[in-house]
Amino acid sequence: MKKYPVIIIALFIVLFASINIATAFNSYEEGTTASLRTEDIAQADTAEDEWEIFEEKNPGVVDVGKLSVDGDGRYRARYDHQADEYFQDYRIRLGFGVTLDDQADLYLRLNTGTHQVGDQQQDNTLFDIAQLTVAPNILPGTTFNFGKVELPFQTTSTLLFDTDEYTAEGMSTSYFTVNDSRTISGFASAGYFNDVMNGGQVGFQFGDKTYVVGAIGYYDFQDASTYREAMAEIGYNESSIYGDYVVTVGDNVVSWLAGVKLGIGDVTIDYNYREIDQKSPMADVDFPFDNGHAVSVTVPTGVQNLDIVLTHYADWQVSQNQSIGGIIYTF
Repeated sequence: MKKYPVIIIALFIVLFASINIATAFNSYEEGTTASLRTEDIAQADTAEDEWEIFEEKNPGVVDVGKLSVDGDGRYRARYDHQADEYFQDYRIRLGFGVTLDDQADLYLRLNTGTHQVGDQQQDNTLFDIAQLTVAPNILPGTTFNFGKVELPFQTTSTLLFDTDEYTAEGMSTSYFTVNDSRTISGFASAGYFNDVMNGGQVGFQFGDKTYVVGAIGYYDFQDASTYREAMAEIGYNESSIYGDYVVTVGDNVVSWLAGVKLGIGDVTIDYNYREIDQKSPMADVDFPFDNGHAVSVTVPTGVQNLDIVLTHYADWQVSQNQSIGGIIYTF
């Protein structure tokens, strides 16, 4: 029964999008041809080239009906050193985005495959995102999301939220602001996700190439605990140091994480240590222990957008180790 409202919203969105797309593509053909001189059209080898020329001559035009496609594919093998066991999982995600008008976008993402959680394999959800985003012109910097949406919270780690793996049904809103010098920005977000959780976050970012990020948040999980969080990251280009501090409300127990990321050429090395007193329901699904170390190395293969990722988890106090090796392709 809980899924019916989301299904109804999704059907309405698809119907609305279909009408807008049909209208938009007709307007696109007529608008492009009518707005270009004959010599401009002659220079365009494809419809996409023609549209780019149209955009240059008509700055500020919204690409109504324009379709974007993205996604990724991943294969991984995990080895449990103590049990001497191997596990495998794979994931393929394909996302479609379309601009409905100058204030609304629709994004749908298919997700297929399996995911290894402990010694259990879980099937991925068919649609892990079916999201309508509205950015009202009268509220600059503000967006509203409805449907099965991405988590709106900014993160420095996966201690509380693994935003690459988890989405949720409900609604959220986010606000970002930038001052005139474009060096300091503030952000705030809040979400209500049916019977899963609700919460909010406020924070700031100072700088761009060299930057400092900080935020605090409060999150109430319906069938679990309530958490207060403080996080921070200091970085330069592709390198940073980061930390996450989480207090479980009521029990007053603490979980924390500290790490460092190094970008060396095209290679990224990420190391962190964490101690988890009470694990969040949306925390890192790959980290197998309560406490311990995690080190990950991402190496490009030389094939565009294809990377090798090697990760090792260790809890030396109880002599437990797990390793993951995989390849991931993004587009």
